[in-house]
Amino acid sequence: MKSFEEVFISASKNTDDRRMFYKMLLDLEVYLLTNEDDTIKEDGTLIAGSKVNFLTIQKQDGSTIIPFFSNLELLQKFITSNQKYISMNAKSLFELVRDTPMILNPNFTVQKEFTVSEINALRDGTIFQPQNSRIIEKETKIMIGEPKEYPHDVVNNLIKIFKKEKRVLEAYLVHYYNPEEEVPPHSLILVKCTSSYDEVIAKAGITVEGLGKVVDFVRYDNSSLTNLIISKYKPFYKKKLFVFW
Repeated sequence: MKSFEEVFISASKNTDDRRMFYKMLLDLEVYLLTNEDDTIKEDGTLIAGSKVNFLTIQKQDGSTIIPFFSNLELLQKFITSNQKYISMNAKSLFELVRDTPMILNPNFTVQKEFTVSEINALRDGTIFQPQNSRIIEKETKIMIGEPKEYPHDVVNNLIKIFKKEKRVLEAYLVHYYNPEEEVPPHSLILVKCTSSYDEVIAKAGITVEGLGKVVDFVRYDNSSLTNLIISKYKPFYKKKLFVFW
C-alpha cells in the first residue's frame, strides 16, 4: 500500500488521485507547531481542556497561514530551534481551524495550501459531493457552442477517470453560457451514466477543481438540453462495448 507522502506526490501530478489523497488525509495523524509551552506534554500530547495557539507563518503577500505536517520528521526539518508541537487527527484539526488557511508540508517535495472553504468542505464531507448543484426552475435561454480554446487538460484527465468507471457510457463537452447567471462562459460536460451519477461527478469535480477550471456537469436525460447536445456534437468519451456472438 502506498504511503500518504507517495499518494500526495501522485495527486500533485495526476488529478484523478486527489480523491484518494483527501480520504487518506482525513484519517492521518498530523503535526503542528504551537506557541504554547504549558499545555503540551513532552510527547506532544495536548492536555485536556487547554487552549492552544498554532504557530503561523507569513506568506509573500503578508497574509498568515498555519503550517502542518504529515509526519514528525518533516516538522523537525522545518524548524531551526526547539519548538513545542502537538499531533492530532487531521479531521479533528479541521474541526478546530475554520477561519485560517493552512499549508501542508511547506518544506516537502510538494506542498499544498488549503483555503478556508476547502477546509470546511473537508470537515463536512461536501468535497466528495458534486459542488453547487442546482435546478433550473424556469424556461431559460442559454447559448452553447464549440469552445474557442479546447480544454485538453480537462478532457484528458476526465477520460482517465471515465475509463476506470464502468458506469460512465458517454461524455460530451460544449462551451456554455447562461445570461441569467453571474458566471462567464465556460465548459459544460454532459455525462451519461448507468447509475450513481452523483458519485461519479463528485470524483470528476475534484479533478476539475484541481485544474483551476470552471466547469458545469449535467446529467444525460430526456431534456431538450441533452437532445440538443447529442444532436450537434460528438462525445469526447464513449465506452467501448464488446458484443459476443
